[in-house]
Amino acid sequence: MDKQEEDRIAVSLPSLRVDSLDSSWFEEIKRVRKTGFTLAPEAGNDRMRKILNKGLTDEEIVFMAKEIYRAGWELIKLYFMIGLPFEEDGDLEDMIRLAAEWRELQKKERSM
Repeated sequence: MDKQEEDRIAVSLPSLRVDSLDSSWFEEIKRVRKTGFTLAPEAGNDRMRKILNKGLTDEEIVFMAKEIYRAGWELIKLYFMIGLPFEEDGDLEDMIRLAAEWRELQKKERSM
């Protein structure tokens, strides 16, 4: 970022695995320009993430969303996969539920 900042070159990251993030990166990333943040929870619930070998929980995902909103981002995009083996209708509904939870979290963080 030190090298990019002087030329005002923005750094935008691809969709990131939630468990790969370190909140200390946030200040560095937004030094030049703060674009949207894209995270990849990949599935809408813990059961499907376990099937995918993603040991991430809803609680950890929501925690990271709070950290991102508190660091000043207003837009977080979520990347999910559909059509996975062993997927059920309820798993798709859980994607919608998780996205709605993020939306409410965004509203709450903006009002603080």
